[in-house]
Amino acid sequence: MAAQSVEFAVRERATYVGKAGDAGSFKDAETGDQVKYAEAHAFDFDSPEGNVQRILLRANKIDEVADFDLSKLKRYADQVDIEGVVVVSDRRGFFRPTRITKASAASA
Repeated sequence: MAAQSVEFAVRERATYVGKAGDAGSFKDAETGDQVKYAEAHAFDFDSPEGNVQRILLRANKIDEVADFDLSKLKRYADQVDIEGVVVVSDRRGFFRPTRITKASAASA
């Protein structure tokens, strides 16, 4: 039976928390290839249930879709609008950002 997946679009206003993990690499167990990954950055948003949710995004993915310089964001001060697609399948789930814009104070 083929793996099934569900995708849905999301958009959240989030607060930049800061760097949450270093860049690094690991060896793929199946191929033996070295896999590199960029540093992670954390963003918090309020869920509809009233909980604070945290999402971690890799710096290279942010740079691909953001309209701002990541290094200029202020921790716990700057807000961004994150748009993307959540993909959930039989084997895994992940979030793929498609657009990240710095939120203006007027639209907060």
